[in-house]
Amino acid sequence: MKKKADPQPLVSVVIPTLNRSELLEKCISSFIQTVKNIRYEIIVVDDGSIADEKEKIRALALGYGCKLLEMPFRQSYAKAVNKGVEASSGTYVLLLNNDVLLYQPGWLRKIINTAKSAWNIGIVGCRLLYSDGTIQHAGGILYQDERYDHLYRGEPGALPKARLIYDVASVTGALMLVKREVFADIGLLSEDYRLSYEDLDFCLRARKKGWRVVYCGKSAAIHDEGSTRGRNREDKPSEWYEEELQSHITFWQRWRQDMTTYPLQNLTFIFLLNKRFYIPPVQKLVSLTAGLQEHGCRIVLRKVDDDSKGVLPSLRDDLHLSENCVLVTNDQEIFSEAAKYNCMPIPFVPSAPKDWYRYPFPQDVHFWINAASPYLK
Repeated sequence: MKKKADPQPLVSVVIPTLNRSELLEKCISSFIQTVKNIRYEIIVVDDGSIADEKEKIRALALGYGCKLLEMPFRQSYAKAVNKGVEASSGTYVLLLNNDVLLYQPGWLRKIINTAKSAWNIGIVGCRLLYSDGTIQHAGGILYQDERYDHLYRGEPGALPKARLIYDVASVTGALMLVKREVFADIGLLSEDYRLSYEDLDFCLRARKKGWRVVYCGKSAAIHDEGSTRGRNREDKPSEWYEEELQSHITFWQRWRQDMTTYPLQNLTFIFLLNKRFYIPPVQKLVSLTAGLQEHGCRIVLRKVDDDSKGVLPSLRDDLHLSENCVLVTNDQEIFSEAAKYNCMPIPFVPSAPKDWYRYPFPQDVHFWINAASPYLK
């Protein structure tokens, strides 16, 4: 009897909300209209809305078939998200702000496919745009002077390099897909943050445990950033401003000495390239190796002459190789030689000339990391 195919994975959509029921309705409605052929459940977490808004949110949840969780009073974004995650049952959990508007058919499928492209991708975000079409988020970046910002903020929404897929330090919790295993591994969002930085902290904790955080620029949505908590100090209640300030202090006290986390710090990339067949341009090698090193990879680059015999045994002896090594070569003779030396059982990733020109940096780094991921412990 033929075994039935496994059912499609369930996506649990967790939407924390506070008042602003009109935003919530647009968010849920646009989600339903743009997501097809994907199993999902929607969990709305009301973080202590006022009485009138609470009733509207109840009606919305009932009308759209959502599960509704109500907090008796406002607590925090992290607590609201965690309450929703604990009530969810999906293989994936999608954190979604109530001020996000979905317009692109297939956006969620693109994000899921990115998450499925390598086992060690734990968190995926997407390209978020302001209502004027410029970029609000294309992945997060940390600066040495204790600043955090989004890549390409304010640039045109169709910016080519923002439409790529690449590894990043973090993605925003406004729209963040998380594999269930990540929560099991590192826990929920830290509730030490009252307002802001909890998503960044979560991403860094995941990266520190070896999970990759990836930005999928092929998927896009509109994010009306700050519509709930205010866009600047004048728009925010003084209490919320103080909470953001305290969250900033808490984050940098925790991560100041450890702000660069390396999900691939135990991986060694060995490039054995025979110039008789093909050697990539120097600039390409420089950008590739620099990009991989930023993710914590150790890089060994060796050029091989026409006689490749003896290369692998000497390499093994010279480098004292660890378990998580991946060898990239463009020389078939090296592959053949490797079969003779069972004492060096490291995986090989074939390299064709087209691979070096397949994508512009930083996409090429993502390509190589994905190629190596199946072989990692």
